Amino acid sequence: MFVHYLQVAVRHLLKHPLNSVIKILGLALGLAGALLVMIVNYSELTWDSFWPEAEQIYLVRGKTEASNLKGFQDSVSEVDCYNFRTALAGKLWFSEIRPFSAAVSWTDGAVEQTQSQQLLTLQVAADFIEIFQPKIIAGDLGAFVSDPNTAFITKKAAEKLFGKTNPVGMLVTIPQRPTFSPQHDNVPTSPVQARIIAVVDMDNPRSQIPGGIYYPKLEYPLLSQNEYFESWEVYAKPKEELDRESIAALLNQVVASNLPEVPEARRLRETVYQLMPITERHLHDGGSAGNQQRILILGVLGLLILVVALSNFINLGLAGHVARQKEVALRRVHGAAKTQLLWQYWVDSLIYVSIACLLALMMCESLLPKLSADLQLPLVDGVLVDPQLAGAVVILMLLASCVVALYPAIYFSKQNAATILRANRSTENHISIFVRKTLLNIQFVAASGLIIGLASIYLQLKFIDNYKPGYKTKDIVMLVDQSGSQITPGQLDVLGDRLKQLPGYIAASSSVTPLPGQNERPEEVTSQIDDQQITVNTNAEWFASPDYFAAMGIPILAGNRETLAAGFELTAEGARPATQVVLCRTTAQQLGFKSPEDALGQRVQIFKWIGANDMDSRVRAVVDDVHLGSHKLAPKPCMFLSLSGVGGNLIHAVNLDHPATEAEIAHIKAIWQEITGAKPHHWLLAGSLADQYRHERNIEWFLMLFALVALVIGILGVYGMTALSTQKRAREIALRKLHGASAWQILGHINRDMTRIVLVANLIAWPVAGYLVNRWLENFYQHFSLAIWLPQFCALALALGLFSVWFTASLHSVAQGRIRPADVLRDAN
Repeated sequence: MFVHYLQVAVRHLLKHPLNSVIKILGLALGLAGALLVMIVNYSELTWDSFWPEAEQIYLVRGKTEASNLKGFQDSVSEVDCYNFRTALAGKLWFSEIRPFSAAVSWTDGAVEQTQSQQLLTLQVAADFIEIFQPKIIAGDLGAFVSDPNTAFITKKAAEKLFGKTNPVGMLVTIPQRPTFSPQHDNVPTSPVQARIIAVVDMDNPRSQIPGGIYYPKLEYPLLSQNEYFESWEVYAKPKEELDRESIAALLNQVVASNLPEVPEARRLRETVYQLMPITERHLHDGGSAGNQQRILILGVLGLLILVVALSNFINLGLAGHVARQKEVALRRVHGAAKTQLLWQYWVDSLIYVSIACLLALMMCESLLPKLSADLQLPLVDGVLVDPQLAGAVVILMLLASCVVALYPAIYFSKQNAATILRANRSTENHISIFVRKTLLNIQFVAASGLIIGLASIYLQLKFIDNYKPGYKTKDIVMLVDQSGSQITPGQLDVLGDRLKQLPGYIAASSSVTPLPGQNERPEEVTSQIDDQQITVNTNAEWFASPDYFAAMGIPILAGNRETLAAGFELTAEGARPATQVVLCRTTAQQLGFKSPEDALGQRVQIFKWIGANDMDSRVRAVVDDVHLGSHKLAPKPCMFLSLSGVGGNLIHAVNLDHPATEAEIAHIKAIWQEITGAKPHHWLLAGSLADQYRHERNIEWFLMLFALVALVIGILGVYGMTALSTQKRAREIALRKLHGASAWQILGHINRDMTRIVLVANLIAWPVAGYLVNRWLENFYQHFSLAIWLPQFCALALALGLFSVWFTASLHSVAQGRIRPADVLRDAN
């Protein structure tokens, strides 16, 4: 019976090729959109799920009660790392990860390879092997636990550094990461040599554990409580049956048992720890803002485009099944049960859905590499590579075939067979017509809503691009030395002198972060005016050079470079100066200073959260207001704090009065390499700003794709519906022409029904889309006026919908209008 149903389904597919192509193409486009969303969301939801016993690997997160930082941080202090490992060695595997990008060279012990490669180097504890159990490609990891002069390397890093040479047994030279903490006499500060003992497979882009060279971190007793300020990512894994709450309780007990007795020191050290499974980190850690929202929005969009495609298929299927009513009636008369009809319709739908799914898979596989590159999203290698994802695709295909077969089977099985056979022709009642119009309405509701959403997000991103945060957002080139070498102050001075010779040069300076306020840091500042202390909560940012404000294009209202430079001069004893302060205009006003000049040179108090009570910091300048932190949030009062004596591993900003050309950037990098001996990495400040809205731009890409797909599916649906309608109304059109109706009158009469459908769909879509866009805009501190632009977006959606309908329906109407009425009436009789 199944084979017979299959033969009938194939026969009907080939009998009506145009209708079959329209149905398959529309469904394939919808399935492709749904599959793309499934792939993206599956890739996002399965980060780090591939590690052995991944559910037992935890990221340790801490919150210092005295800290001014909000919430839990994804790092652990050096002091607590040492105490945890010492106290809990029998219950937990415990490893910090210290990443550092450096220029690594290698030798086979006989011939020195002077050519180095920029690689990520990572210091880890010996427990790292037990926690992550990396898959070994070559060599053996056994010696990593006992021999401090060993290292292992991931596959891609090995290919980059060694090429086709076998890395196992080779010696690598790894520059050491600079540290703020005091060092033991026997701790190596010069480059370390380690022997590669294994190559491992740890290059999955959907992991928080990066590829590179891993080498052991040696354990030394703590020298100073300053090491408390050194903090790292730390992972833990229980050696026995312990849940996350029990492990967190153990960690907090260790912290409590090692707190100093001095109240101020105790308050500074008191930390509360909690655990996060590594499988949850990508969606819930401190750097995952926007990931969950994007998954939700994409899921809704994928479901919406799937509903549009299925509605279109059911609509066209109903129109086709109407022509087969007599066949169904004859089968009912000969005793066919409803279940047999259901099976036939399901097999018929399964053929169409299978072909559409195959086309959708081909579209997805061809789009995945470009999608991953354009959106900067690491995705699975392919739909059929992952068994779970492949199973989900099969389930989707079966569910789709059942959905599109269910309604036609139930509807036609309930019709009276005798009535259909007595009429000797296929008929369609008002319920079927209403359902088809409703399904077409759903398609245009979705298309209009997607058009309004796309226009809204496009305009908001344009609005953001023109936002002025108080610093220059364009024409600034950012550079950083990733070789691991230290740039001396003398080299920085020579570099500055050489850069001044560039055409259009404005200023250059070191910068602590790629973007002002990128690492949002809440900080209190207190002034004393007429024996009254005034405290203001601000967002603070570090600056490491008196040229910083000129390099970032921040206007100085009071003070100048000389007053700023004075804050970096060493004391008479050769010690570093106290941290100096640059206030923003609003902060100076709230602190009680009458003018920017009035604040200049005044003493203020900062770092109260670590127990600082003296007003030993001076205001060296006052600058215009700057929007530090996320631009989605309202700006807060801000200030800048001097950071002196940190060496030359910071980012450097070069401010020009014009967009830098590729030749100019290459020249700047050549100057850097000539002076420092290392080739820098570069990017544009505008790129760092754009990264703040990467999630929104990804959503814009999907909205654009799905709006186009929804319109195409709608056009295909209109084309199929009007083809059926004009065929059924051929006699009516012929009679109208005989009675003197013009081509435009016939065209308007046929387009009337479709116009009503588009108008009703837009009336439904406008308030829904407006509400959703308004809720989305609430995430932004500044946004375009919805009251002004929403009517224009609605008009655009209506115009596009009407144009697509009129154009498509007119093709059939014009073709039908060219047929001679006599021929039509003769054939009808």
